[in-house]
Amino acid sequence: MRAPLPRWVATLAAGTVPLAVFVGTSSGVAHWLDTGEFVGVASDLGISHPPGHPLAGLTLSLARLLPFGPLAYRVALVCGLCGALAAALMQRAARHTLDALGLRAATSDGLALAAALYTSLTFSWWFQCVRPEVYALEAALSALILERALFVESRFPLRDSHAVRVAALALGLALANHHFLALLLLPALAPSLARVFAARGPRPLMHAAALVLSGLMLYAYLPLRAWREPLVSLGEPTSLGRFYWVVSAQTFQGNQGDGVPLPLGERFADVIMQFLLDLHTIGLCAALLGFYVLMRYDKTRRVGALLGLVTLVFVAGRAWLGFVRSNPDALGYLLPAFMALGILAAAGVGVLVGLLEQRWPRAALLLVAAITGATLLQIPLHQHEASLARFAVADRFDDALVRELPTGAVVLLYAPQTVFRVMGTQGEERLRPDVTFVPMPLLHYPGLPARLLAEAPELRQLFAGIELTGNLREPDLQSLAAERPLFIELDGRVPLGLYETLAPEGLYARVLPGGATDTDIQEGRVAQQETWARILAAAGPTLDPETRAQVLYRRFHDGLFLAAVGDREGARVAIGQVLQWAPEEAIARALWAALTVPDETGPVDRALLEALFAQMGAGSSAATR
Repeated sequence: MRAPLPRWVATLAAGTVPLAVFVGTSSGVAHWLDTGEFVGVASDLGISHPPGHPLAGLTLSLARLLPFGPLAYRVALVCGLCGALAAALMQRAARHTLDALGLRAATSDGLALAAALYTSLTFSWWFQCVRPEVYALEAALSALILERALFVESRFPLRDSHAVRVAALALGLALANHHFLALLLLPALAPSLARVFAARGPRPLMHAAALVLSGLMLYAYLPLRAWREPLVSLGEPTSLGRFYWVVSAQTFQGNQGDGVPLPLGERFADVIMQFLLDLHTIGLCAALLGFYVLMRYDKTRRVGALLGLVTLVFVAGRAWLGFVRSNPDALGYLLPAFMALGILAAAGVGVLVGLLEQRWPRAALLLVAAITGATLLQIPLHQHEASLARFAVADRFDDALVRELPTGAVVLLYAPQTVFRVMGTQGEERLRPDVTFVPMPLLHYPGLPARLLAEAPELRQLFAGIELTGNLREPDLQSLAAERPLFIELDGRVPLGLYETLAPEGLYARVLPGGATDTDIQEGRVAQQETWARILAAAGPTLDPETRAQVLYRRFHDGLFLAAVGDREGARVAIGQVLQWAPEEAIARALWAALTVPDETGPVDRALLEALFAQMGAGSSAATR
């Protein structure tokens, strides 16, 4: 009889199969959201937005050691490796659970492999592993903590506390990467820690606390690196006050609970819907069965409770924070819950396979092999959404946003995604040191205005006006435009009264020192339409969700600007493109109705435009965000 394969073979397969998928579907261009920021961080050992993510900054910077490909691709490969490691560790965690149910080793290994593949090839997991982000690294650390915790619970009482020490070190490192996600693990781990304390006294927990603190020492990287002034240094934590501001993430603390627009019930529904989309009804039903079975028996009840708590805590935490719907970053928060549900599903299937195994062990192995093979169907099911292998359109945006700007330009950026793209492009290509980019939404970050003024003293009058009135002033803009080419990214926060001094140019509006004439506006609009034609041709007939959001946002504000200055023909072209991609957008439809009134010429009624601005401020339209 052939000897069974070593147990590590299934663990290796659980990591290598997803890794091959992640490597083959990563892009050489940074995706949207804040991925560009992490490329910039990796380029120069920088400091990302609060809470600083020191471990991610150090880990992603290892991409510079790879000898091939664009930096964005290399950073994505590091994330893919972390995601694959998380899958391998999840397989081990599932194996501990299935072993506790009394399944044979081969059956346990196969079902654990199936659980890891089924879960890691979902969109929510896959997408975190093909773009520069912190979530794949956090998933690997969370998987290690969960694997060690399940090892403890499935073999309790322990002969030693080695597993506790490993989990503690992983927790410390996880806190140095994304402390909120790491803290969410503590309520789920609390019963296990209490049992260790009851069985072995305080010494193991004291050792564990010391190891957690050793991981937290990585936060010392933030001030040490900030003093060297890297390319990306958000918050500049060079003092105790700034360090606390960064690490505590004060700037984001309003985006939770009652500060989130959707009701809490809808946010919970969004989370559950994402599980249904990725794990499907059969997967969730298997997870419910697995939870029931684990909780039914004394020897597995602690395992079931741990997995149930992980699921509950992370679902509740993500729902409390909000912004779940169509938000890839929100899905990164849910990866520990995906792991727990995948392991519970393996337990549910394992019970049924175990019944078959008692009478027909060979048939049970064949069934496990079939189930494992069937999990690969997740690849075609989620490839269209998750793959970035053909994603290159953002590079065309970068041409207009950075590379094609005139020498010595100053650009006032409003969209956070534009700010992050510029960080990535500057970090990867080291282009345009002559251009000063002013990230308007980040001017409240400590040290940022002073750093910009040190690089461009001519911004002093502009910043003084902003500090005095809270907004841009036309004389300040025209004075600066007389010294350097000045561009503004159109946004709902740009005052309507400034439009008379602006003319379209590329993806921005240029400030003209003497004000803009009709000829300036029409010539700029024609050139702008040519820029958009190139971008949309590169995008192809279908747009991915984030690129679509960028097109809607930018073309809507182009149309609003042109409507305000009286270029109705250009405004109709821009708003027509918005409605082509999003016919349901109410604000765009309202503007379109005003633009298509027969025999009306000149600027659209200012009262209507101000009403549209008010609606944009309320965040009622996806095209305005």
